[in-house]
Amino acid sequence: MIVLDATGVVKRLAVALLAGDPATSRPVGWGFAPRECLGAWLPFLLALAEREADPEFVVCDGRKGLLKAIRAVWPTSRIQRCVIHVHRQAMAWLTRNPQAEAGWEVRRLVSALLLVRTTDDRDEWLGRLQSWEMRHSGFLRERIFGDGGRWWYTHRRLRAVRSLLRNAAPNLFRYVDDPRVPRTSNHVEGGLNARLKELRHSHRGVTRRQHMALASWYLHLRATKKPTRNVT
Repeated sequence: MIVLDATGVVKRLAVALLAGDPATSRPVGWGFAPRECLGAWLPFLLALAEREADPEFVVCDGRKGLLKAIRAVWPTSRIQRCVIHVHRQAMAWLTRNPQAEAGWEVRRLVSALLLVRTTDDRDEWLGRLQSWEMRHSGFLRERIFGDGGRWWYTHRRLRAVRSLLRNAAPNLFRYVDDPRVPRTSNHVEGGLNARLKELRHSHRGVTRRQHMALASWYLHLRATKKPTRNVT
């Protein structure tokens, strides 16, 4: 099982691509790229595969480039979308004060996502999502028309939330059926990314190459650290 995530090493100049072991919270691979995209993730995952990495499950966010790379390198691996990433993105689009009842309803639904633990919880949540879509389908199709026949959807953010939840749903609840699967990428994001961000902030005056060397040294130390059982 592998958890994948990325974080900035030098602001707007380089990102670190990270693969972590959720059982030990240690990095099992890392690399650097100008930005997070298919062209960055594909060689990174191929390098892991050359080291005989063939995970049954991959926990990650929903970036298209990353998902395409996973399917290309590990076509039989099952994906667990990070629940926290889905929740965070949906809440950002909905804001704290939605202007429509449909927005308030889906906001409550997104909040309930963090409470899903059992198959009954999952089935109820998916049923609520389907019910919300059906009841507000006409509202979500409303359009604004401009000059020259141009038009756009009135409730674009709500439509974005609907697409996010709809696309994530098939890979959102692997952890319900298999308790070995983490439901979030926190093993990498909190355990590794947070420290890399602290190092970047504490060494703002050094060069890009020095930032990357510092990140590599820290990850090497974490990778060679004596494994401990993860109890979180």
